[in-house]
Amino acid sequence: MKMTAVRVLFFFSFVLLVGLLLQQCWQSKTDGEKWLYFFGESAREYADNVLGPGRSTDVLVPEELSGSSIEVFETFVTFSPKQDPGLVLAFSPGGPPTADPVDPWVDIGDGWYVRSDPSSNPQ
Repeated sequence: MKMTAVRVLFFFSFVLLVGLLLQQCWQSKTDGEKWLYFFGESAREYADNVLGPGRSTDVLVPEELSGSSIEVFETFVTFSPKQDPGLVLAFSPGGPPTADPVDPWVDIGDGWYVRSDPSSNPQ
């Protein structure tokens, strides 16, 4: 198979198209979904350790989560990235963390909730 300029052009066009599609997919995700993509597994393990059986508040915060403010409550744990303080996520296996009518929690799946605050995310 001979390498021609047309084949090279088609190959690079295909790679560029795939890259643009992946970038568009990533941009369509919310800030909460992006945070969960990178830190969700570590955050869930940490929350399981502080909320689960043998509950302990002396659990070390994983290195990956050092850039987030973490608050532990009776039935849920909240995570707020320091670089985006308007984003507040909660892991609550028993349902929405609180019944706050001003800033209700929105279910984003699998025990994760994000604080619905229209003033912090004007989309």
